[in-house]
Amino acid sequence: MGGVLDEMSTEFFLVPARSRPVTPPPALITAPPDSGGPDSAVPLAESSLLRPDMWVLPLLVFSTITMVLIALFEVFVVLKTYRTRPSRRHLFLGQMLLLGLFLCTAVSALLAAQPTVVTCAAVRLGAGLAYTIVFSTLLVKCVFLISLNGGVYLPAPYQALLLFFAVLIQLAIGIQWLINSPPKIIQ
Repeated sequence: MGGVLDEMSTEFFLVPARSRPVTPPPALITAPPDSGGPDSAVPLAESSLLRPDMWVLPLLVFSTITMVLIALFEVFVVLKTYRTRPSRRHLFLGQMLLLGLFLCTAVSALLAAQPTVVTCAAVRLGAGLAYTIVFSTLLVKCVFLISLNGGVYLPAPYQALLLFFAVLIQLAIGIQWLINSPPKIIQ
């Protein structure tokens, strides 16, 4: 086997000889020497819910701040519209847009969790649904404004149906993706 590696070496690039891979030992807890008994070692299990990477904390901080701000804005909008006349309430598309933005932020926070089959499936399905809700809401709002410009009022139930079917298409695609290619953890 060493001959093959020597053949791959050139004057500019030297391929090192293979050595046995070093595997780090599992984390151990040792008893203090003054405990009276001999030292004992117990392997620790991975119990962290979050990834050990350095980008996890800033991501969680920004996601939490964004979700709190969206929730506070939602409370403000609901309290503000509670006092207005019912004919001035066009809340549906705005609420769906806020829901989509909240879901986008929640999915980004979910990326900080340790990879499991459940988090993988949630990210795969959630990312598509969240962005679909955002962009479908904007599409329905554009259709509503264009219909107003044409002199036709598009009632709220029709707006809801347009949004429902646009999101339903993404939901069907996401479910089919999860069925045909089930989520799994690759080490």
